[in-house]
Amino acid sequence: MLSATPGEVGDWHLTHDPAGGFAGMAWRSAPIEMDAFTDRHAWLSTSPDSGFVRVLTAQRRDRNGVDILRGLVLQRVGDGAAETTLSTPVELAAALGDLFGLDLGPIDHPQRAALWERLLATHLAWEAAGRP
Repeated sequence: MLSATPGEVGDWHLTHDPAGGFAGMAWRSAPIEMDAFTDRHAWLSTSPDSGFVRVLTAQRRDRNGVDILRGLVLQRVGDGAAETTLSTPVELAAALGDLFGLDLGPIDHPQRAALWERLLATHLAWEAAGRP
């Protein structure tokens, strides 16, 4: 099932696949200022209904596919397709660092432990809700 992003801006929209990747993009050539994205950015960043607020999300595309981290589920779509659930703070730190370039090194141990507990609780609630 594909769905267009709610709140399309001007003459463009993104179409998402069920895994959260972009199945398609469409736009027309027309000038647009960054202000056109302000409302949608605010919703994506703050709304309790936004998938970016409900659960940890990181995505990285390359020419052969996309790596997606949602909750603690790490998925590769495209070449080398795979899915695994991260089960330790070490696995999370490795995935964030190796795949997404997000270094958790500067975060001290108590903060990392608290982050893991928060992400684990959020992930379990997300799974219990059927991963919407």
